[in-house]
Amino acid sequence: MSPPLRCLRSRRGSAILLATLAMLALIAATTTAFLAVVAAHLQEVRHQRDGVQALYMAESGVDELLDQLATTGAAAPVEREVLGAAIPAQPGVETPPAVRSERLPLGRYRASCRRDGPALVITSVGQAPTAVGPPVERTLVVRCRRSGGAWRVSRWEWRP
Repeated sequence: MSPPLRCLRSRRGSAILLATLAMLALIAATTTAFLAVVAAHLQEVRHQRDGVQALYMAESGVDELLDQLATTGAAAPVEREVLGAAIPAQPGVETPPAVRSERLPLGRYRASCRRDGPALVITSVGQAPTAVGPPVERTLVVRCRRSGGAWRVSRWEWRP
C-alpha cells in the first residue's frame, strides 16, 4: 500500500470520529435544554397546585363563617390550621400509632366579616405550605345579602 493511500484512510477515520463527536454534543445540548424546560414546567405546576390549595383554604374560612351565620346569626373571626392524616385510615387495617399520630399541614386560613350597609363582607385569607420558600397566599372577598332569612352570596372574588 502506498503512503498517500494510508494517509487518506486515516483522514477519513478522523472525519467519522469528528462527526460522531459533533452528533453526541448536539444530543447532549438538546437533552439539557429539554430537561431545563421540564424542570421549569414542573415548578410552574407546583406553584399552581399550591395556589389552588391556598384558595381552598380561603374557601374553608368563608364556609365556616357562613355556617356560623346560619346557626347562630353572628360570625366571629376564625383562624385555623388544617391538618391531614399522613396515611388515610383503612377499614379493618390497624395503623401503627406512630403513623396515626403524624399529621401533615394542608394549610391555614383566617376569616372575618364586617357589615357594609345591608350587605355582609367576608374576607378570608388562605395559606398553603410550599416545599421551599414562604407559603402561597390567596384572599377571597365575598359579599353576602340577606334573602329569605338567610345570607346568600352575591359576589365572590379572589385575589392572588
